Amino acid sequence: MGREELADPETQRILLVQHHDNIDVCIAWRDELPATSDFSGRSTHSSCDFAICDDRAVTDVFIHPGKFFGRKTSQPGEVEKYLRLYELIEHGSHSIADEDGRLVLATEIVSAAVNG
Repeated sequence: MGREELADPETQRILLVQHHDNIDVCIAWRDELPATSDFSGRSTHSSCDFAICDDRAVTDVFIHPGKFFGRKTSQPGEVEKYLRLYELIEHGSHSIADEDGRLVLATEIVSAAVNG
């Protein structure tokens, strides 16, 4: 997501529900994600908006509007590319924490405690 989206009340509501359901929620900022053109074999028209299902199928959302919203594949080589991309995104993601019913980056809480 973009940095400004974390403050959005609807985004907060959705993430809080997931967090309270014991889902491990992490944030990856769009401006910190690698460019899709940096991955060999990935189209420059692809996005980082995709879903991996059971490590066997992937749906990638098209960034250009059209009749179809994305592409689904179960080709092992293609799925492997998305699994590696997910690992890169996960590695650069930030943990969150619930601070009085509002999700913030965990590093902000630690920083405030150290500096406060």
